[in-house]
Amino acid sequence: MQRLLTPELKQSIALQAISGNNVTQLAQKHQVCRNTVYRQKLLAQTAIDEVFLAPVLNNKVLFDLPVTKDFLRQVVLGMLLICKASYRDVQLFLRDVFDTSVSIGTIFNIRDDACHKAAEINASYRLDAIRQSSSDEIYQRNKPHLAVVDIYSRFCASLSQEDCRDAETWSIHLLDLVEQGFQPEVNISDQALGMKSAFKEVLPDTEHRFDHFHLIKALKDLVRYLKNRRASAITHQIELLEQMEKAKQKGVVGLICYIAWILTPNSILLISKPMTISCILSSFEKQIVFLANRLIQVRKFRFLRSIF
Repeated sequence: MQRLLTPELKQSIALQAISGNNVTQLAQKHQVCRNTVYRQKLLAQTAIDEVFLAPVLNNKVLFDLPVTKDFLRQVVLGMLLICKASYRDVQLFLRDVFDTSVSIGTIFNIRDDACHKAAEINASYRLDAIRQSSSDEIYQRNKPHLAVVDIYSRFCASLSQEDCRDAETWSIHLLDLVEQGFQPEVNISDQALGMKSAFKEVLPDTEHRFDHFHLIKALKDLVRYLKNRRASAITHQIELLEQMEKAKQKGVVGLICYIAWILTPNSILLISKPMTISCILSSFEKQIVFLANRLIQVRKFRFLRSIF
């Protein structure tokens, strides 16, 4: 007669089976056949797989979004301003995702209308609270954009596209800001000539400081140049030492002639004309003095680098 197993006993057999216990010993312990143990183990393993290996459904509706004309305008502005998309990319996105056809002119009008509204809002701000500002020239599509930013709050006080970046254009730009109360104590920028002249003329009481970026960049270029020269000099020195060792095998006179041939610009004359050892040494001493002067200049560069 087949033994009736309780649910608790089945669960216990399944847990012990999937834990790695011997099937034969489990069957003897609970007085059941091995097929029963295998069956309970399979049921437990199937239940575990259904829980942990169940496919994730990605088609669940998260929320319902009503698509209106105002929503499409937000999509257009988000694509243009956040994603930096072109007009045609926006057109393709609306066609493929929302099945909506929008012309290039409509996209331009949406952007232009938003720019006018943003300009009116920006013009209404008062800039009296700006004590420290930073100005720069940003290029987009080969056109300069004159930018002024409050350093403390990172607020963009002005961002204007112009045809050029000379002193007159910067002066007009700063006069518009002065009308909004722009009177900073300190302004930080690069050494653009037009910007420097405009600040000196329009805001003479503002202290004009230069940023560290360009100075650090120039110093890094200098350090990289000196490192390359140092590596080249070491390589050249190794080559000369190898060649001088070879020349030593030819005798003292051959060594002096070889050194003079390296250091003397008119080395062909030393080889073509018969010269005494004293003449060669005299020419060699002149070249040593010339190289010593160059060495002094190199040491000056190293001293400047150690300062920075």
